Amino acid sequence: MSLVSIGIPVYNGQNYIRESINSVLSQTFDDFELIISDNASTDDTKEICMEFAGRDSRVRYHRNDENLGYAKNFNKVFELSSGTYFKWIPHDDIIHPTFLEKCIRVMDEFPDVIGVFPGMAYIDERGKVIQYCSKDYSIMGKDHAGRLRELMNLEIDGTEIFWSIYSLLRRDVLGKTSLHGTYVASDRVLLLELVLQGKIKHIDDMLLFIRKHPESSMKICRLPKERYKWANSGRTPLLVFPSWNVAYQHYKTIGRYDVGIIQRFKGYYEVSRKIVKKDLRTLGGEIKVVGKELIGMKDVR
Repeated sequence: MSLVSIGIPVYNGQNYIRESINSVLSQTFDDFELIISDNASTDDTKEICMEFAGRDSRVRYHRNDENLGYAKNFNKVFELSSGTYFKWIPHDDIIHPTFLEKCIRVMDEFPDVIGVFPGMAYIDERGKVIQYCSKDYSIMGKDHAGRLRELMNLEIDGTEIFWSIYSLLRRDVLGKTSLHGTYVASDRVLLLELVLQGKIKHIDDMLLFIRKHPESSMKICRLPKERYKWANSGRTPLLVFPSWNVAYQHYKTIGRYDVGIIQRFKGYYEVSRKIVKKDLRTLGGEIKVVGKELIGMKDVR
């Protein structure tokens, strides 16, 4: 069994997946397995992945019979993994050759850390860096409420802390979460679950490169219903309230964890504080959008 499992979920990724796979196979730390789950791609993704699997025994290729939606496909690569550590890589992102080596070193040094999140940068479709992110994303509070406070503060400050789900994570901790839910922005709820279980340490080394390009799902799927359909291949609800649902999932998740009544109510307070400071306009905007949809439906009838 390999020490590290790396999972690449992909759908129609022929433009970038070769570069992503190469960034994994170029790691200075080589005790890993690379699991690719193809969500029934209709382009050349299958042929590219099978080419790598035929050349390197560390590469395992799985293909779903149908498109499961991004959430279930992300979960699939985890379910197929077995390493002590786990990391997701979207098919269009890349990692530095020393990513595993440096993150594992921190894991060994800090046994109470459940995830290591390195410095990150945005790259364009050609792989050129277009923005460095130098913020300290550490979440190192000593108790549940302290870590939730740090997480909510990072969200209030407008940081893109949600990218830390692409940390190197301890597999046993990740396995206790609900993984990705089949709804919009479930990665934020997953991050909250991780923080309830332990610390995430940020290191300054620039090792993670997130690609921004016109074909990304977030560019293509702009409306709430479009994003819901992307996350979940099943039936889309008549009305979609993504931010309201995420807020509800935050409270529900805190209630599900056995953290003690004082820590639980402190957690509820931190989430409520973040909603008041940051999310009220968004929540109101969703009500307006849905109201317009309802008026439009009425006019059609």
